[in-house]
Formats: sequence, C-alpha cells, structure tokens
Amino acid sequence: MSASDAAPLTVGCCELDAAEIIARPGRREALQSRHAGRLPALQHAAVLGALLGVSVRPDRWLLLGAPGAPALAAALAPSAADAVVLERGAGLRGLWVAGPAHRELLARGCRLDLGGDELAPNRAGATLIAQTPVTLLALAHGMLLLAPASLAQHLHEWLLLSARALAPLTERDVPFQQLTGESSR
Repeated sequence: MSASDAAPLTVGCCELDAAEIIARPGRREALQSRHAGRLPALQHAAVLGALLGVSVRPDRWLLLGAPGAPALAAALAPSAADAVVLERGAGLRGLWVAGPAHRELLARGCRLDLGGDELAPNRAGATLIAQTPVTLLALAHGMLLLAPASLAQHLHEWLLLSARALAPLTERDVPFQQLTGESSR
C-alpha cells in the first residue's frame, strides 16, 4: 500500500500547563489520600476531570491542564504539605499524534515497544524519539508527547517529515480539553 492509499495521520501541537508533584519522603500514601487515590500508578496516565495525570518515575506525577485553567492550581493546593510542587509548563511542550498508523510513525524513532501492552491506552512511558527525551501518554484516540521546550520544534519537524513518508498528513493543533473530553461536556 502506498502512502497515498493509507489513512491519514494527524500531527500537531497541544498547548498545556504542567506541574510536577514530588512526594516528600514517607508521604506518598498521604499524598495519594489527599488526591482521593486518583494519582495514576507508575507507568500510567489518567484523565482527572479537566486534567491529565501521568507517572513515569516513582513518587512523581505530572499534572497537565489547559493553559491558564484554574483546575491545575486547585489540584496542587493541598499537595504542598506532602510534596514539593514544581511548575513545569514553560519547560514542556505537547505534541499530538493520531491516526491508524500513529504507533508505526513513533516506532520509526522510538526505543520502546509500542505494539505491546506497555503503551496500551492510559499507559505512559519515557524514552527518546529522534534523539529527543519524551514522555509518552497513550490515550484512546492517539498519543500525547511531552518534550523539552528547547527540543520540541526539532521533534515536531521530525514527526511531520516521517509522517509524510508513511501516510497522508493532516497538520492540526489539538486543544487540551479535547484530550480529556472536557470540550464535549
């Protein structure tokens, strides 16, 4: 099958704010309790209302939200007693990849096995793609890539170039609310 016969791939940016919660020693259970057990397990991602949560390191979680949304600040407020909270929004950029061949596209530059259960929907992982450190969040309808802001343009260009060789390409930015399903409520 030629690239022109394949179903299209979507590649775009996703504007977001991010904060990292790092549990203080011995306070993980208290932190989980304050968040009603909703912080995702290691190597998992979860929709938390208007937020996305992800954990790829022990006792650390990234909370992602729409730019300027009050939900992120509200979620972080009770965490200070049990955790260190770092604002990460300026340092991360979100890229979105979707379509039937999105895993094949990412596999061209990724060291993780994207075909197995390791990155089934609601799973997460950290890897290199096109020599860029990336946190991957597998969602039901595509993959969110979090990359350092300084390298995001390089990764975006690599994704576009690689996608064009694989399938028809649609370039479309995705609003964060679409990832959590909040835009349909």
